[in-house]
Amino acid sequence: MSSKDFKKLADLSGEERSDLALMIEIFNHEVVETAGCTEVGMVAFISATARAVIEEKKNGKIQTSKIKLTLDPGTFKNGFNAGVPGTEGKKGFPIAITLGLISGNRKNGLLALDNVNSDSLQKAEEIIRKGNIEIKSEPKWKGGLKAKIVIESNLGNVSVLINGGHTNITEIIINGEIIKNADISHSNTGNYKEELRKKSLADLIGMCRLVHAGNLNYHLIHGFMVNDDLSERGSEISSTARNLREMVESGILPDNIVSEIKIKVASAVQARMEQGFTAMSSGCSGNQGNVAILVPALYGNRFCNFDHSKVIESLALSHLLNAYVKCFTGDLSAMCGCAVGAGVGATVAIIYQNNGGVYHMERAIKYIIGTIAGEFCDGASSGCAAKAVIAIDAIFLAVYFAEYGSNKDEDFCNIAQGSAEEAIKAMGKIATKGMEGVDEEIINIMKG
Repeated sequence: MSSKDFKKLADLSGEERSDLALMIEIFNHEVVETAGCTEVGMVAFISATARAVIEEKKNGKIQTSKIKLTLDPGTFKNGFNAGVPGTEGKKGFPIAITLGLISGNRKNGLLALDNVNSDSLQKAEEIIRKGNIEIKSEPKWKGGLKAKIVIESNLGNVSVLINGGHTNITEIIINGEIIKNADISHSNTGNYKEELRKKSLADLIGMCRLVHAGNLNYHLIHGFMVNDDLSERGSEISSTARNLREMVESGILPDNIVSEIKIKVASAVQARMEQGFTAMSSGCSGNQGNVAILVPALYGNRFCNFDHSKVIESLALSHLLNAYVKCFTGDLSAMCGCAVGAGVGATVAIIYQNNGGVYHMERAIKYIIGTIAGEFCDGASSGCAAKAVIAIDAIFLAVYFAEYGSNKDEDFCNIAQGSAEEAIKAMGKIATKGMEGVDEEIINIMKG
């Protein structure tokens, strides 16, 4: 079926409607705008929620005496040194917690710090100086996304628990009383992941062609515009992008579409990491969004023969593949998500634009897994820009290998055997079981 002959909602079968509903749920939870590092946004959100619920319950203004934040190892690692939105480059969880308390808006979810100003920043720093904030990683929570904040205050004690998703509040307790309110339903439980795990590569290709029926085109285009704007804002910030430009100018790197994409993505990633600017995420990660969106979109705008709908479908497929990979590697893996999740998504998206089939996509997925699955994540930092650049190299190598490489190289990688689905599941085992102690060691090193 040509991408220009897409179905309308009324034409969909029952199975197609079910697939469309699943895709919409994935996008609602994982393809969202987030300011700065997603885990920093989560901490600001949970802090803002704790303040709001106790002030509403007690009809008063909170004055904190002690704050305790407990995080799963992956969340702790990711946000430990990440830039905080609206702070002109300040980093880490303490400033995110206190700003969430002072001016955070829980109704904005991961954009809870949209209203930071100089006054709230000054008040946040005053709270930090008092030294009553405790932040720790809980090793028992490894393998999942979890955060708990406990605040002692003039209004009493309040605790809020997030489990299974960045804004998925599962428990609120005020002075020992379990509270049931609308915040509990501010949920992205991830039940859709069980359904997604059952899908095949061919299923996901079919799903991406349903975006037009679901009126998801605007959301996907908007995501590109957000991240393209982020790239422009970061063009003078990013040292990685500057180095790449100089390498192109000096002839070390070719002046071509691959170099252009590297510079654009590096600019976007570093702007997000250092200044906390807003990005459209993929897999609920802004950096993964930069790779999963910008790489196929920039390539498609240049090479897809102006087939706009084909590019839109490929962006949907990129997000779907990233979400699928994370069903097996975990939300916050010890592996670099830009490489193994968004890298797989962007690679398959480009092959889709090139009218490649499942065979070519399968070869490319196994190439990505075999070459950069070992790129580990040591938390959000400016270095994520360089890691994204390495992933882009692998993406275009994988595309070429899949479309033009020798069939003799079919099993060139030991861990990526069998089908694409089997290779992804094998990578998931390495990410979860094989790299079980990696996050803990990284955190120990980060703490000094």
